[in-house]
Amino acid sequence: MLGITYHYNGISLNDLTRDALSGEIFESESDRANGCLISLIETPSGFHSPELRHSEESRQGQHGILDYDTFVGKRAIVFTGQIIAPDRAKMVQLIDKFQKAFTTSAVPNKDDGYRELQFTEEDGIAKKVFAKVEQMPEYAEELGFPFVRNFMVSLKCKEPRKLSQEINTAPEIKSDVLGAQIKLPTKLPLNTGWDYVYKKTLENKGNFAASPKITVYAPCINPKILNRTYGVFMQFICTLADSDKLEIDVLEGTATITRSDGSTEDALLVLTNESEFFYLLTGENEVVFLEESGVPPVNNTSYSRLEWSDTWL
Repeated sequence: MLGITYHYNGISLNDLTRDALSGEIFESESDRANGCLISLIETPSGFHSPELRHSEESRQGQHGILDYDTFVGKRAIVFTGQIIAPDRAKMVQLIDKFQKAFTTSAVPNKDDGYRELQFTEEDGIAKKVFAKVEQMPEYAEELGFPFVRNFMVSLKCKEPRKLSQEINTAPEIKSDVLGAQIKLPTKLPLNTGWDYVYKKTLENKGNFAASPKITVYAPCINPKILNRTYGVFMQFICTLADSDKLEIDVLEGTATITRSDGSTEDALLVLTNESEFFYLLTGENEVVFLEESGVPPVNNTSYSRLEWSDTWL
């Protein structure tokens, strides 16, 4: 991962194609030799795997929980490299730019300090983590090279997952019932059989469970989102009418009903006891949207949408 370019808070590390100060593309090797660079001299730590902790004592509610006995620890990232400039004036400007990128929040109650750290690994997939400065940059002059500074800066991640930069959005998933119960117009040459008609197959290309955002649109009664592949669902005992909508953010652990008049309600209060937070596990997931109004799906205008990032650990 030494050859990978990282982008964080307006600055790029290990980008040998552009001037680190001006952002201009190098047209030749001569331009690069006389330009400003921020290069890495060691492979950044913390990208391959976060800490895993196993315990014989079951606990709940800890950061990064996998199950009651296994926990994902923190993901800490350390960058070590060199800041290179052609003269002292540009060296001062480049260090100033570096300092401003890797700084802490002055108003933590308004800004938690986490920024996107973007990179593309060897698999060619553009990924990101959310990280903040854990240790401010340290500098040391390189003996014999007055315009070179060695640096080290340490970041900590908001949570251990690596996410794809691209957000996947599923086509709308209409409300459904088992196919044999659906009455279709006789002119349609469709034999549904005993299966869901409007199911969608959604793929998480990562190696860890993805936390989707789910939106359910009215009209519907007691909406239920089912991951049929793994038998996990979320069902809410409520009625959505007019322009009401239900928004579920699995990563944040929230579910909110927004009514037509703009008022909001905490939907977790009407979540059934059998429900679990809905994840898209590695590979293909067959997802179904169900509700209990009794309106046949061909006449039912309610639907749901999902969006998610492929997720790695």
